[in-house]
Amino acid sequence: MSSSSQSLTTVDTRRMYYLEIAAVFLAIVLELSAASDSHLRRVVQADSFDANAVSRRRKLGKKVPNNKISMSRPSTNAQFGLSVALSGNTSVIGAPGDDENGPFSGAAFVYQKLNSEWVETAKLRASDGLQFELFGTSVAIDGDTIVVGAFISSNPLFGVGSVYVYERDGSSWIQVAKLQASDARANDQFGRPVAISGHT
Repeated sequence: MSSSSQSLTTVDTRRMYYLEIAAVFLAIVLELSAASDSHLRRVVQADSFDANAVSRRRKLGKKVPNNKISMSRPSTNAQFGLSVALSGNTSVIGAPGDDENGPFSGAAFVYQKLNSEWVETAKLRASDGLQFELFGTSVAIDGDTIVVGAFISSNPLFGVGSVYVYERDGSSWIQVAKLQASDARANDQFGRPVAISGHT
């Protein structure tokens, strides 16, 4: 077989591999996305208000707090709100379909409540993030620490999964650790759910 034929076969195989992965990940995201709206509603539940009261206040020319949280730069299939966590006046919202590091690489957004508004203050991504890792499928926060799961992370093995830890540094969030199982195996999906309490 010629070198050109071998090269073409390699390219085709790789393309099919990525297409299959994309199909699997899309199915996972769509399966979980039905819960997105309810998650977001829980984040702003403490600030909910009656629609009729809002209408009356607007007619009177009074300012109405904006309690809807959305991406500052929306992207197709980002699945923003698939995971949500809240601690005090800080919320972290996962968007595992975000594509800044490639398709379905994922991201998590941090919002701070300032007066009556939720303001985006940070976008978190894995320092070694790659496409199809679904970073942000799970998120948790306690005080000044955020953990984000990327359960399809494939380094060193396919689907082994990883969890990234961030700590608040002034107005920024700094990645301080990447966690993986000590006995990691392919398809473990480590980090699909995450939780944090204090330093644990």
